[in-house]
Amino acid sequence: MLPHSPARRIAIPKALGLFLAALLSQGFYCSEKSDPPTLPFARLVDIHVKMQDPGKSLPGVFLAWDFPADGGATYFEIYQATSKDSLLHAMQSQPATDSFHTVLALPDTTRPFTLYYAVRAVKVEATGQKLASDSLPVDSITIAASLSIQHPVAGTYLVGRTLNMEVLTSSDNGMTVQLTYFENAGARDGNPREGVRAWSLKQDACMPTDKCGVPLFGNTMQRDSLILSEVPAGETIQSLFCVVGTESFQNQTTGLVQSLRCTPFFRIGTE
Repeated sequence: MLPHSPARRIAIPKALGLFLAALLSQGFYCSEKSDPPTLPFARLVDIHVKMQDPGKSLPGVFLAWDFPADGGATYFEIYQATSKDSLLHAMQSQPATDSFHTVLALPDTTRPFTLYYAVRAVKVEATGQKLASDSLPVDSITIAASLSIQHPVAGTYLVGRTLNMEVLTSSDNGMTVQLTYFENAGARDGNPREGVRAWSLKQDACMPTDKCGVPLFGNTMQRDSLILSEVPAGETIQSLFCVVGTESFQNQTTGLVQSLRCTPFFRIGTE
């Protein structure tokens, strides 16, 4: 057969076509297996109210989340909104090298109201490309009307080590009450100082202190007392007493119904 016979011209294109078809098939197969990786999702494990800044009587919401140790996140985006549909933009970010918790300011609005939260893990690649969790689990807390602190009275000056407490509660579902007591040991005559002698938590207990976890139903007046440290003679200590009420029919650490009320006062030392 001659080198340029018709049969020879047909055989070459056919072999080449089979080879190209195999390459295209292999390329399509690989593209299906190369989906971009994603990160595990962060799960909220604790949401509760707390005093964020005792010096300013500024309440906040404590958030804690769980994330795999080998999850590979660079930072976390933290979301807060008054509705699930409004969780569109992160209000702050936190490096993954920090502890998996933060405190956000509590909005000053009419109670009761519900706040929704979510945390998203983000990884920044060496190229600058960002990978994020596909899932964004949402959880919440409902802020109820505050309890009424009858004693101590705001702005008063107390003498001695005994702090008498009176708190009025009201709950049809039943609630438990937690008290906290803060001092600014650097305050003199109501002028607080910052630094190592700034505000510190001195007491954290349930109320009544001998009935922890016992729910209180209806309208009740809870009375109890704390024995505090001695105030040096001639000194005045700025103090803050707070109570948190929690609906007791809920045993979980998220989705709670809580309230927070604080009252500032002073303790004075005597000769």
